Amino acid sequence: MSSSPNQDLQAALDAAIARYVRRSPKSKALHDEAVKFLPGGNTIAVLHTDPFPQCVRSGSGCMVTSEDGQNLVDVTGEFTAALYGHSHPVIQGAMRHVLENVGINVGATTAQEQLLAREETASEAGVLFILDEVMTSRISANGLAGAQDLRPDLKTFGKWLGGGVAFGAFGGRTDIMAAFDPRCPHALPHSGTFNNNTLAMHLGYAGLTKIYTPDIANDFTARGGRFLSRLNVITNAADVTEVQQLKDLFWVEMLESGFWIARRGLVALMLETPQSELDRLVGCVDDFISRNKVFSPPSHDRPDNLDRPTANTMDYQNRAGSKFGGGGVASHSATNADRRERLRKLALETIDLDKDPYFFKNHVGSFECRLCLTVHQNDGSYLAHTQGKKHQTNLARRAAREQKEGRQNNVDPATGLPVGVGGFGPRRNVIKIGRPGYKITKIRDAVSRQQGLLFQLQYPDAAPDAVPKWQVMNAFSQRIEEPDKNFQYLLVSSEPYETVGFKIPARELDKREDRQFCFWDPDGKEFWIQVMFMTEREERFNAAPGLTGRK
Repeated sequence: MSSSPNQDLQAALDAAIARYVRRSPKSKALHDEAVKFLPGGNTIAVLHTDPFPQCVRSGSGCMVTSEDGQNLVDVTGEFTAALYGHSHPVIQGAMRHVLENVGINVGATTAQEQLLAREETASEAGVLFILDEVMTSRISANGLAGAQDLRPDLKTFGKWLGGGVAFGAFGGRTDIMAAFDPRCPHALPHSGTFNNNTLAMHLGYAGLTKIYTPDIANDFTARGGRFLSRLNVITNAADVTEVQQLKDLFWVEMLESGFWIARRGLVALMLETPQSELDRLVGCVDDFISRNKVFSPPSHDRPDNLDRPTANTMDYQNRAGSKFGGGGVASHSATNADRRERLRKLALETIDLDKDPYFFKNHVGSFECRLCLTVHQNDGSYLAHTQGKKHQTNLARRAAREQKEGRQNNVDPATGLPVGVGGFGPRRNVIKIGRPGYKITKIRDAVSRQQGLLFQLQYPDAAPDAVPKWQVMNAFSQRIEEPDKNFQYLLVSSEPYETVGFKIPARELDKREDRQFCFWDPDGKEFWIQVMFMTEREERFNAAPGLTGRK
């Protein structure tokens, strides 16, 4: 009885793996040792291969040498990071210069550093188009954005730009990047141990100015495109489909042919890879498909053939390692995000938030729900909250309470809010006799360097049992003058005097007992209030747990 194609394929794969094991005894020994200390014997899951991964001893140019002495043409390219190849003399020279003359992290601004932003800040940040160019920035002189004529708001970079060392960066529109300008008073902090790494900067600069110049980048991209087209012609003409065992067999046979590729099939070319080696790789692929296409059924025999590409292009949608923004179809999460955004815009067009009695915009631009006492960063978040369980439950409780007390649909004329929100205590008619006398003193704490204000108000005709009350409100809560987000108001009230308000800077207050307090002297009829403003550093880090711990 003849064997089936699947049995023949498995037999071929088993024989190839047996040859692989016999040829790599040192790699196996090193892997067995690593398994004793690391999960699976590796630190990056993508590098693991069965029965064990290859261990590379050294690299030079486009070649790598395994621990077992096998020389391989490296067409993995460190997953696009090793554009310059291994041990490029220009990169080595730049590295030697930095280590001998400059140092790695000098802790200061060097002559080569350029400011990434100006002093202006973004007035509003809508939905930003962020393009991940960590891998695609090597496509043409201007990356994928230049090749596809895209205009992203922000870009991310990494991998090959570091010239072989760790590197990561992002950049974008001037108004967006201005938010990170440390010269601005409310700049966003952006710190990191390896920021301003002179080694990575020197290597990247040397690579871009002396090796991967714009002309060379365009030529290299065209060369890679021709290489890809030749591979597509071979695979499309063979009319084969993907089989996991064939992928494993392909990886082993490419190693035997002298090519180092990723197990999942990724190929990233290096500048130093000669055309003759690329031609040889194309020939090896053609030979492999010719010998093994019998193990793969034709694409028209598979029910999912309509989902697979038919043109001479790479299958970016289904390729291994594909990620969001890499050219594939939108994921389930991305589709939901787009749907939520469209629903938010539709809701804002049909719902007037200004007529919502519980909607409130505070002095920092966030939105608050007066019913649930929750804070929301944007209108979409507030709309989602109003449809949530918490808000609907509180609405039902409020309605039941008002019905029980006979106050359905009552509105406080003073505040315009439902009586349950604005307060429903009995209103008293009090004749006001004027404003109190007051004195304001600027104070400063010598230790913490905090600045503050000391208010002294005189109430000589205050009622014997009256104790003044005070509170701080933001500019958007008052209706006396046009709101100004740069100020807030300190209000003091004591019958029978008029309520007085003081306009103070809209800075965060330090509410600790020894910093903020009030005192009423019933004998002298004088009311004292002290408020202290947090320093700029305290305001910046107050929201980070463990840095200040102040409430």
